[in-house]
Amino acid sequence: MFDTRLPGLLSAVSRPEGLEWMGEWSMPVLSVGGIAVVAALYARGVRMACDKHPSHPWPRGRSMAFGVGLGLLLVAAVSPIGAYENALFSVHMAQHMLMTMAAAPLLMAAAPVTLTIRASSPGFRRQVLLPFLRSKPVTVLTNPIVAWSLFAVVLWGSHFTALFDAALRNESIHELEHLLYLVTACLFWWPVLGVDPSRWKLAYPARILYVFLAMPLMALLGMVLTSAAEPLYPTYAEVASAWGIDALADQRLAAFIMWAPSEVIALCALLVVAGRWLRSEEEKAKLEDARKEGNVWKSKDLSGVVAFAVAMGVVKATWPDFEARVTHLFRFAINNISHPREIGLATSELMFLALTTLFALCIPIAFSAALAGGMMDFLQVGALFAFKALMPKLEKLNPIAGMKN
Repeated sequence: MFDTRLPGLLSAVSRPEGLEWMGEWSMPVLSVGGIAVVAALYARGVRMACDKHPSHPWPRGRSMAFGVGLGLLLVAAVSPIGAYENALFSVHMAQHMLMTMAAAPLLMAAAPVTLTIRASSPGFRRQVLLPFLRSKPVTVLTNPIVAWSLFAVVLWGSHFTALFDAALRNESIHELEHLLYLVTACLFWWPVLGVDPSRWKLAYPARILYVFLAMPLMALLGMVLTSAAEPLYPTYAEVASAWGIDALADQRLAAFIMWAPSEVIALCALLVVAGRWLRSEEEKAKLEDARKEGNVWKSKDLSGVVAFAVAMGVVKATWPDFEARVTHLFRFAINNISHPREIGLATSELMFLALTTLFALCIPIAFSAALAGGMMDFLQVGALFAFKALMPKLEKLNPIAGMKN
């Protein structure tokens, strides 16, 4: 044991030697029990939904998403991540990223509310479930503005209030913090995925804006943690001192873990939302009506194939430059993590390098694909816009139309 005088949850943590950390698996009864109960309830719901609606079985993809989400929660709780989260801030941050940015969207993609509705009896659905879903508290909490704000408040508040150190020293507060993270993250992802019914259904452009506004939320928090001149959390500083490691370097590594994966996941979410927007039934109906008027392309598939081919060509052409940028970015990050006294001055450069690396790949691909698709549409049917709807109907201006003789 490195120092048994450290209070609370830290008293059972020792510094690993070599690969000893791989054998540090824990068994938090409350977390594991909760995950097991939720898994059993979901499995029972799937069976009941399939029995009630045999012609429309529950999609396997949703069940798989729920299983993977619960699996990630289990890994975060019982693996070495759970064992060392109270000793190293970087491990703590990795655990929270697993919960909020990986497990939560997968759980919401599994449509648990929809499953509950399909599996419940008509009486329970009418008397209990639907009144609950339409109640004022649920309506307020699922409001996208409220959900986004709650996620931001919990994220920032838990890192810059006394709750952070209190959770490290008290197991009950610690479990409550985890629950708070998971619940607010699920509320955050609910309107983005839009697979469960809600009074506040966001249009696809609004979902894109919703996720886009969340991207700087994590980046700014990571920047604050990275640019701090001294460790912000006394408990982690105590452990670092006892273990003989640099607490500031661990804090900056935690900031990088928060910023980098969250931005990648948010970007993936934007791509998923954009893809679903293009495939949505509403857009299909609009396209079909427009095709009847001859206002849009006759072969959307042809345009898509050409755009994809051009995008792959751009990827191949720009890959050496992109590879060089990524290599430089990781070398820069690793060098500054190994020399923590210098990274405070290099924070802005690190962020700039990461953003330019991202845009260096995404912008040329997106622009070239859009241009190629648009040109193919034009070659098929000409201009994709019609002015018929803008032309005034002059017969309505006839003052004697409809008059009786």
